Amino acid sequence: MNSIRKLFVLAFLALSLLNSCQKIDLLDEESDDTETSASSVTRSVKLVAKTADKTNVFYPILVYAFDKDGKVAGSTTITDSNDNSSQLSLKKGQYHITALSIPNCYSVPSNIADTKTKLPMPASGYASLPLMTGAADITVSSSDQTANVMLGYRQAGISLTASGVPSDISEVTVTLSSVYTDMTLDGDMSGQTTATITCTKSTAEDNSVIWTTDKFYVYPSTNAHPTITISMAGGSTGTVSYSHTYNASLFSGTPYAFAAIYSGGNGTDTSDEEMTVNAEITTGEWAEEITESFTFGNPDNNHEELQPEVAYISSVPSAGDIWNGHVIATIDQDETYSNEYNVMLISLQGWTNVASANNEIYPTEALEIAETYEESGLSGWCIPSRADGVLLYNSYSDTDRNLLLSTNITSCGGTDIVVTNGSSAARYLCEDGTYTYSFKNSIVSVAGAKTKYYLRLVKYMKFILRYME
Repeated sequence: MNSIRKLFVLAFLALSLLNSCQKIDLLDEESDDTETSASSVTRSVKLVAKTADKTNVFYPILVYAFDKDGKVAGSTTITDSNDNSSQLSLKKGQYHITALSIPNCYSVPSNIADTKTKLPMPASGYASLPLMTGAADITVSSSDQTANVMLGYRQAGISLTASGVPSDISEVTVTLSSVYTDMTLDGDMSGQTTATITCTKSTAEDNSVIWTTDKFYVYPSTNAHPTITISMAGGSTGTVSYSHTYNASLFSGTPYAFAAIYSGGNGTDTSDEEMTVNAEITTGEWAEEITESFTFGNPDNNHEELQPEVAYISSVPSAGDIWNGHVIATIDQDETYSNEYNVMLISLQGWTNVASANNEIYPTEALEIAETYEESGLSGWCIPSRADGVLLYNSYSDTDRNLLLSTNITSCGGTDIVVTNGSSAARYLCEDGTYTYSFKNSIVSVAGAKTKYYLRLVKYMKFILRYME
């Protein structure tokens, strides 16, 4: 009789697994054992911290389990890389697990109660070491569970070198604005501040004088155009400042190396049984470094840009409106010509379960979709950039704004914008399929090689207003 009962239970579990729906995105989100979706039955792996490459993990690693209301249901600490005993004790149910690796230059909240708890930056607005976080969703249904969490960097790493500075200058500082002051445990950014860093004077290989910052870390920029201000003091002209606008966002997990070249100028001041849940935690890598060189003291604004497709309009639409059967995601007045507008359309069609460009089997899936997509005869669609992903979040994270966008998309025969996948943020591919963004939080992270994602394409256009006589 017991044998028949066991066979029945095994058959039931097999059918449950076959009929479960794939959960396509965790936060950063992949592991070799991979049974982390809310619809999966999993088995145990102890809490172990691993390093993907030469990444430094700061201990202790704090691990929290949040219930469906976002409240803390359990917590544990991994003391070092040899700690194989840490476990979470949880009742049956669904949980969101968050792991934190935070250096001691940060002030970690002493009483973490829910996912809205904020992780503040130091008062200076920047940190000397980067913090890491990771998340996964699990369902506790037996005494042996698995939760694989990939830790990833949640800040941008910045360094700047200034050359050509006059020899009589005694101090050079760099100010970065605007950057976030806080990040909640579920990834929402808030607060604005500026970060000012003092440069160190040294001699380059060619015997020229250079001024450099130590690498510092900030939460991502609050808009797509952070400003770098270089101030020089002690020279014959007194303190002078020069500003440079970086025409992109500062992204999480990305190092930036800025090279500034001084070229003269005057400057301006400017009751269930408890269950034991184990987890394996691995660390992620930094993305490839982004470098940018610019001159200060004698700015040159004569940059040539490729012109997008042009359409003539008789009245100016708003973001979220329908235009000729297409939906406008963003529209901004041109800085040079008052009757011209830079427009980004968003595709009516959305895709699910799309492999990222980091996938070993089908890395070109998203790009192939973009190359072949047409909408009412309109071609030239592409995957959004990382900056576009941040812009879409900023524009449509508000519930009412997102509802307006989805309503207009569906009225044109399209499919809704998906904000959440279960209790997690629905993550969309960007940056040629190598990164992901979401409409729920501002995190832009490296796409996993195994996880599948959502995809929504965009198209850039120029609208020119024809005034009616």
